[in-house]
Amino acid sequence: MEKMTEKQRIFCSIYPYTTKYIEAFNNEYSDNNLRDEVIDYLNKVIHKFSNSSVSQSIDINICLVSNGKEQSEVFLDILYKLIKVLNPSFGDKIYIMPDQYEYLESVENNAFIIIQDAKSAFGGDLPEDRRGYKIDYKNYIMEILERADSQKIILLEDTEENISYINSLEGVKNNLTNYFVIRDLTIEEAINYGKSLLYNQSLSLEDDILYGNVLKSYVQKSKHLTKLVVERFNKKILNSFAKNSRMSNVIDKKSILDATSVYNPKLVKQILDELDSLQGLDNVKQQIHEICEAVEVSQANIGNMELSRRHHMIFEGPPGTGKTTVARIVARLFYALGILENTTVIETKRNELEGKWVGDLSGKINEKVDSALGGVLFIDEAHQLYNKEDPYDKGKQVIQAFVPRLENDGEKFIAIIAGYTKEMEEFLKFDPGLASRFQHKIIFESYEPQVVAQIVVNILKKNKIEFNEKYVKAVAINLYDQIPDDKKSNARWARNYAQKLIEKQLSYCAKHPQFPRNRLFNEVLRDSVNWQIGG
Repeated sequence: MEKMTEKQRIFCSIYPYTTKYIEAFNNEYSDNNLRDEVIDYLNKVIHKFSNSSVSQSIDINICLVSNGKEQSEVFLDILYKLIKVLNPSFGDKIYIMPDQYEYLESVENNAFIIIQDAKSAFGGDLPEDRRGYKIDYKNYIMEILERADSQKIILLEDTEENISYINSLEGVKNNLTNYFVIRDLTIEEAINYGKSLLYNQSLSLEDDILYGNVLKSYVQKSKHLTKLVVERFNKKILNSFAKNSRMSNVIDKKSILDATSVYNPKLVKQILDELDSLQGLDNVKQQIHEICEAVEVSQANIGNMELSRRHHMIFEGPPGTGKTTVARIVARLFYALGILENTTVIETKRNELEGKWVGDLSGKINEKVDSALGGVLFIDEAHQLYNKEDPYDKGKQVIQAFVPRLENDGEKFIAIIAGYTKEMEEFLKFDPGLASRFQHKIIFESYEPQVVAQIVVNILKKNKIEFNEKYVKAVAINLYDQIPDDKKSNARWARNYAQKLIEKQLSYCAKHPQFPRNRLFNEVLRDSVNWQIGG
């Protein structure tokens, strides 16, 4: 554990309930100047909320200089927890993106407001709001900064160059006196940190120099050298070591070298073959293949082209067209491609994402995203998050909290939002900032009756039922053709129809015990024209 500075030690002796957060901060950041600056700031916060006459003049707004959201994520989380533990009545931590500045006016007091890409808010690169208007929010933010009685904490986060631009504006510098600068790790710090993580797990390295050289090569692919990057590297080594190890605590050279090779072309082909074996979905298969090919080219670094590691997707189409099935395949496929760390799929809907009250801005969406990190978050019937008829609808707040997670954690998981075509298009118009965070839109088309019939046949075969295939197909096609287009549910109908055939067959055999139970009789098929099949 990192040793505390003198200022930290004194602070923790006065406020012992902050100790675990200070220790967590020290484990992430080794810069003693930064550590002491945070303590000075926390003392200001304590005095600000003391409600004395002097406290009104204390500035607790912040400028945070970082080279990327990944770099500052832990800092913001620990700082907020420290403020919260010192003042339990303090409100939410709210991220505001450049295309969400209009929400600033609705944020209540006692909020920790993080304005990312802050230069845009001060006229540097004016964003468009959801109505398509370019709005300069500088005056509004300045009004909050200048209000001595404000109980909001405004944190402006951007690069050093952009923060310098903001400071050059009239009136800004006097109202922003708290500066924190988070720098990248040096390669030596990264190597030492990575080794310490392994040593803390009672592991050692067969070749320390090889570890350092491979880590140097690995981090060159990252824009910034942070502890999270090193942790990812170690995780790859440990996964490889688990496969190669023979009851040893010494990480061998092969495990270190294998850590840089996570792409599994054989597994990719197997998963794509599984996708291609699904009935219908020709357009879906083509798009998934094209995305996969682009990722493979990027992974091989052909032509020095670097593809974004963000692959959020929109699935649009009628019910029963395999959206959930394909989402699960996507998780396994992108794991095999080396983009995802696991094959986890967190499936959810609106009723699992809402908060308990209108002011609960984050709801459950952050919990779901946290659970999906490394894998896929699949939000089915996502269009239900937005109800344009209700101005107090809680779904809007879920969307507002979701957008920053798509941006800040965009390379750590894949979000897939799915729903019916018309409803999804209306939903995406509500917040262009949401739509712009998704790199791929995949259209799921309705199945032809012949495809639906083939799904019925496949289900019966899977259940080892003997039947007249031509007759089953003919009956299924005829029945499905009679359903109005807006009532057709594609594979869902096929599954329900096949299940009903099996149930009726078992019932028929119970009345006629002389007949084999695994044979589908024509009497059952003929009777099926009178059934009501739900979808």
